[in-house]
Amino acid sequence: MLPQIMNLTGLEKLKTILATGKDLSAAFHYFMDNFGENEAFLDLGKPGPHPLLESLLAAVAGQMFGKKVIAQQLLLIAVPGTKFIHGAGLINGRPITVIYFDDIQVGIAAVMKGPGGSMQYSRFSAQMLPPEAAPSSN
Repeated sequence: MLPQIMNLTGLEKLKTILATGKDLSAAFHYFMDNFGENEAFLDLGKPGPHPLLESLLAAVAGQMFGKKVIAQQLLLIAVPGTKFIHGAGLINGRPITVIYFDDIQVGIAAVMKGPGGSMQYSRFSAQMLPPEAAPSSN
């Protein structure tokens, strides 16, 4: 019997919520409700490095904590056939979760603030500058 093909159309709705929503936690709730607890979806992903996203997370976490951060056990999962990446790890010993769309270069990071389990959310984006926009060495 062939495995059932998973319907990933909900990723487009997640992208809209992530990119335009005012309640940043809504993107994470939508992800968890529709994908994060779905074993078939989780089996689709392929772990691997993503240098741009790793740099973005370090910068975002540095702003959230107001100091240099140390990322540990960061595992980023790319979903083949999509431009969607999700992952988790530790930043300064605190759990961090990320969802990110590579095609629009927008993501949201959620960091556990403390032992009570409350989360701090941050939306971030990357924009590659064309070579002519690079700062001069003057």
